[in-house]
Amino acid sequence: MRDRFLNFVFRRAWPNRSLDRLLRAAVLKDLGEAAAAWREFEADADFDRLTPGEMRLIGLAANRVAGFAPASPMLGRIGGIERANWSRSQFTIAAAGEGLRVLQAAAIDMLVIKGAGRI
Repeated sequence: MRDRFLNFVFRRAWPNRSLDRLLRAAVLKDLGEAAAAWREFEADADFDRLTPGEMRLIGLAANRVAGFAPASPMLGRIGGIERANWSRSQFTIAAAGEGLRVLQAAAIDMLVIKGAGRI
């Protein structure tokens, strides 16, 4: 029973094939390997039905893709995804700002990370 549970947990923790390819495209130092991972992702991806995880990782890989796949027919869509991700994060940061100000006014110590520290 315990082994079945651990196998389930480990399988869920590992990224699926699509996310693995995007991660490789975004972070591999070898640009040839990163480009190959992108081509594999792009060949199988349905850009009309991307998961939220794929959307975030495409934003992360966007600048690299433009460099190693300049002829990709998806460059325009990738740029749009990157802008949408940025806009969503700005709205989220702005919404968090009021809550952070309330905590500060109540003299509650906080540790803010990432974008929230800028507001």
